[in-house]
Amino acid sequence: MPTRERILREASFLFARKGYGATSTREIGEAVGIRQPSLFHHFASKAEIMMELLAHSLGRPTDVAEALAAADGPATGRLHRYLVFDALHIVGSPYDLGGLNDDDVMELPEFREWHALRARLRGAREEMVAQGIRDGEFIDVGVEFAAMALTNVIISATQVYSGRLPADPGLAMRIAVFAMRGLVIDPAALDDVAAWDGRDAPESAEAPTR
Repeated sequence: MPTRERILREASFLFARKGYGATSTREIGEAVGIRQPSLFHHFASKAEIMMELLAHSLGRPTDVAEALAAADGPATGRLHRYLVFDALHIVGSPYDLGGLNDDDVMELPEFREWHALRARLRGAREEMVAQGIRDGEFIDVGVEFAAMALTNVIISATQVYSGRLPADPGLAMRIAVFAMRGLVIDPAALDDVAAWDGRDAPESAEAPTR
């Protein structure tokens, strides 16, 4: 594995276990087996390491969620497709993403851009939930509550499964179904998700094969 990837991987484990603030670049270097000057050859600072991990965690999932929120078709099918994509992204991540959801860290000025991107991702999920409630597909317990419950499933999956390769695509499908079961009025509707051909969905929303 290239040194840059090893740095990201070991840093992600340390951030998840100790927290961003309590982790030093010296500790990251020791975990990788390199000296600090070698680490700084690849990353100028600890913040730069975190930014690359945040880009991995938030970048493509935000694009996919926003595209699906704006697409046509039943909300059930679009939200399920997003959840499968995101679950695959989580269980297939070589990094432990569990340490990237710390609100205290995300409020730091250097991470303002990523805080805004995370808000966009949550907003896109909330929009799909709102559409499903409006169209009578999802149980109406309030958009905010339903979206927060969905977010908590995603966060739990991140904390338990990210960075624990090899990936299990079947697990990703089970996570998506688990999240959807609490939303749909008719659980049998989940059996019909595969029938939606998704012609109006963006290509980037197709679940990747592994």
